[in-house]
Amino acid sequence: MLDSSRRALHGHPYGLPTALAPSQMMSKAQAALKEAADKKAAEKKALRQHINQKRYRERQRIKVNRLHEDVAGLEIDVARLQGHLDSLMMLVPPPLRTFSPEVNVAFEYFSVFGHGMSLSPNNSMLVRQQGFVYSSMRHDLVFMGSVGVDKVFAQGELYATIFDSVQMDCQTWKIVAFDPEVVLDAHAMLRLRMSRTSLETLFPNVLCNEFLTQKLIGQMLELPVLCQFTFDRNFLVKKLDTIANPVAAFMDLLHDIEATSTVLSGSLLTEKAELPARGIYSI
Repeated sequence: MLDSSRRALHGHPYGLPTALAPSQMMSKAQAALKEAADKKAAEKKALRQHINQKRYRERQRIKVNRLHEDVAGLEIDVARLQGHLDSLMMLVPPPLRTFSPEVNVAFEYFSVFGHGMSLSPNNSMLVRQQGFVYSSMRHDLVFMGSVGVDKVFAQGELYATIFDSVQMDCQTWKIVAFDPEVVLDAHAMLRLRMSRTSLETLFPNVLCNEFLTQKLIGQMLELPVLCQFTFDRNFLVKKLDTIANPVAAFMDLLHDIEATSTVLSGSLLTEKAELPARGIYSI
């Protein structure tokens, strides 16, 4: 009877819940354990991440501090090396000045005027001579007591007209000054073929001496001339001085002191090798 009542109680739809089977109870326990284990694992993982982040930040802080220390050390090393370099630079002589620009200008002068001034209009040599003067000499060039490059052309035309031939070459040169301006001395030889026009223009007193006249006409007068070029900071010729030695030239030509004295006693050729401007009009 008791068993019947118990069965009736458990089977009634509004009675107490039916008892769980052992397998169901085991599953719930395992789920609870797994949940607790997962939670614990998550907490451990979060703790490890926190610890790792803290260690990482500490390593980064140490690394940054070391970098700052290294930079400071390098700055000290650089300053020390710079001081050493400055000391060494004081022992090294400054680079030698070659004066190539100035020397090239002087050589070009003797090259373009090596056979005198060209008198042919539109001649290629005349164009070259004009181009050299305008590009290598200042417009306010001081030459034979005059200012301006026109004097260069005027003297060149006089030489080409008065003498049968003109040749000029540089024999030696040297830099004689470089501060504040570069000065170059060029020792040149000016070879002039004498003609009657040359005597009439420069040595008119010789014409009354037929012996000297005939002895000089057609001869090559080798006139030593010192050409002194003074350059500005742009390597342009600002001053060109010339000093001639006609005494030595006529002594070498005539080999006679009295004849040389006679020729030079009325010479219109100046010590600067300048030809008189009025000479061209007396031809």
